[in-house]
Amino acid sequence: GGFQFENVPEGQVWISAQRPGYFTPRPEMVAFRVGSGSNNFRIPLTPESKITGTVLDGEGEPVENIQVQVMGEQVLEGHKQWMMRGATSTDENGMFKLDGQMPGAVIVCTGARPLLPYNANSTESYPARCYPTATDVASAQKIEIAAGQPAQVDFTLEPVRSYSVSGMVSGAQPGRTGAWVEGIEGQQPSIGVPINARTGVFRLRLPNGTWKIHFQSMSGGQNLETVEEVNVNGADVTGLQVTLAPGADIPVEIVRPPEATEQTATGPNTAVPVLRLTRPGSFNTAYTSSFVPDRHNAPNVPAVQAISNVPPGTYNVSVMSNAVCVGSVSSGSVDLLREPLTIAAGSSPEAIVVNLRADCGSIDVTVRTDRPELPFTLLLVPETPGLDPQMHGFSGNSYTLANLSPGTYHVYAVSNAAGLEYANPEAMRDIPGETVTLEANQKASVTVPVYERGKQ
Repeated sequence: GGFQFENVPEGQVWISAQRPGYFTPRPEMVAFRVGSGSNNFRIPLTPESKITGTVLDGEGEPVENIQVQVMGEQVLEGHKQWMMRGATSTDENGMFKLDGQMPGAVIVCTGARPLLPYNANSTESYPARCYPTATDVASAQKIEIAAGQPAQVDFTLEPVRSYSVSGMVSGAQPGRTGAWVEGIEGQQPSIGVPINARTGVFRLRLPNGTWKIHFQSMSGGQNLETVEEVNVNGADVTGLQVTLAPGADIPVEIVRPPEATEQTATGPNTAVPVLRLTRPGSFNTAYTSSFVPDRHNAPNVPAVQAISNVPPGTYNVSVMSNAVCVGSVSSGSVDLLREPLTIAAGSSPEAIVVNLRADCGSIDVTVRTDRPELPFTLLLVPETPGLDPQMHGFSGNSYTLANLSPGTYHVYAVSNAAGLEYANPEAMRDIPGETVTLEANQKASVTVPVYERGKQ
């Protein structure tokens, strides 16, 4: 497994390696400092794992053609989410196999399907369940998968009383509409919805409860989506009429401070903030703002920006850019840095107004370490919910984090940020760092130690 590169200049380098059947770390997680020493580096490769299991009914008979989904923990912008990692269906023996799995905590869930043979008089269905018998992701038992080792996950499903939910979907080209159903909180495993390709008629069976049915299609390069909320309460739900239509376009107004001029080359006056909308829940699509700067705009004139084709729903709003000093983000009277945004079906949403400010603060960070050759990641975590955390890869001992909105920040330096839920205070409780509350125009200084993860 040895390798050698000749004539490499001193400084920070990133090294990656690939091999079939193994996972390669992200390049920024295997950065090294080339210097006068031995420069003998190790590149970690993780062998793939697999999940196998069997789905049986209450009498021990195999359940064929049940969908099985695996979800793994993934950290996005410092927040841990459950993300889909694969799906398959059981064979005639009720068996399934999911290859190519990363080690770590996973949740395995089954989808729902009617008892076979299915007909109009069917009254029972196999329900969606997460291992071992949970009705939602939040109540499921996590399964720890070891690197290169198989995991066995077996289910026993008892049929439940279910009811017919049916209707017709229109507004899209025949045969190009997909649909799936989830629980009201977005935590239940998703279930596919069959739609007649010619007529648009759909029919499925659901137990009692409140459900969201998502319909989605593409037309002329534009995404069409709508969500139908259905309450099943001891009776069939029939005659649903679903019309697909484009989502809402939400204008975004960027209000720059009066000091902004076309001659300003850098700083918060000219940077373009990027807004992101995400639905609370397990499996979310993000909607981001897009903007082409108009250099002819006069100072303090709102820039033209929008978040396009957003389906109805409730969204968390966050500011993604690291180079802007934000004063407020609002829609009408709603403070979007701290409150969600709700888009009603068929509405024309008010503009999201982003007020930038010129009195930004900065933090001079000195990093303390006994191993100067060790690369690390500098983390800046604001307490304001709508400001995204910042992650910077460095090697050295002093840095300046600039263009910071007034507020409270937590500063950390860690040797490896992979899988670290750094936006969660509880996950960072035992990691040493510093807390800084910045006033307008303040320049603060902190010293933080490099925390070597896995060494303690």
